[in-house]
Amino acid sequence: MNSEKAVLFNQALKIALDRIKAVASDIGEDITLVRDIHGRIRVLLRGRREDQLDRKDLLDSFSSDLSNSLGAYSFPPERALLFASDLLQGEEIIGESSDRRLLAEEKGVKIWLIDRQITGQDWLRQSFKRRTTNPRVTFFSVKGGVGRSTALIIWSRQLAEQGKKVLIFDLDLESPGVSSTLLSDDHLPDYGIVDWFVEEGVGQAGIVEKEMVAVSSLAYDLIGEIKVVPAYGRKTEEYLPKLARCYVESSGPESSSWADRLEHLIAEIEDKEKPDLVILDSRAGIHDIAAAAVTRLGAQTFLFAVDSSQTWKAYSFLFHHWQLHPNMQSVR
Repeated sequence: MNSEKAVLFNQALKIALDRIKAVASDIGEDITLVRDIHGRIRVLLRGRREDQLDRKDLLDSFSSDLSNSLGAYSFPPERALLFASDLLQGEEIIGESSDRRLLAEEKGVKIWLIDRQITGQDWLRQSFKRRTTNPRVTFFSVKGGVGRSTALIIWSRQLAEQGKKVLIFDLDLESPGVSSTLLSDDHLPDYGIVDWFVEEGVGQAGIVEKEMVAVSSLAYDLIGEIKVVPAYGRKTEEYLPKLARCYVESSGPESSSWADRLEHLIAEIEDKEKPDLVILDSRAGIHDIAAAAVTRLGAQTFLFAVDSSQTWKAYSFLFHHWQLHPNMQSVR
């Protein structure tokens, strides 16, 4: 392939948008771009393919132009254009998908994007509608070693001194430092967050959920309390095999994403513990755990950083992603 003529990932969406703007008024309805997990792009319209005879020539010409323009990120002309009737729940996807983002508006026609990703989808999704009312705070950093966990522990102690009931979730599952800092081995509960996700996946969450919360000795002499939901417990044993299964979406008639399942876990424990404040210790980096903790769980987020070019460059990737979608309202 001639590298001078090749279309790269960061060019494909701009090319597709230009091609759509050129015909938007002729198409005369809202248009949805669908970008698959490989980055290939096609167009989704409402209605049924068999009802398009009056504009067949227009749509055929547009499909060929789009296919020829996108290079490796194209579909063949006969597959470059989809209609809602081609998909299960196609009309619902166009009208109600939480993953649909407004890209542009051209002559009264709105152009949307549905971006299918293996990871990172939650960075642009809306917050859940919570059933619990206690405040939540997320501690997040794009790089480790910036004092995030230390600040969390100090603040928790100060709140307990004021008589507050603090509940901490150790969501840094790949590096669970808060669990080991706040709970000695003999004070760990039987199970942790990784156990819950594994058992919830086969319908047994209730068995481990009763034994997931422990009291930290950091607040033994205080009028308040610090309770911890650790990443692991005394009976966790096979941590790595369980961790590898944490991020699987639950199956069955009501499939739930990892973030949906996490919100359910937190709310279930909040209902029982009635804390004054929940603190979520997020995993560092641009990871699905962080995406849920920062944008979807209704938490006030504290961003931690050290003044280095590496830290600010890492944050810039995330901020730029949000700036590309100014209609996104999850992060405030």
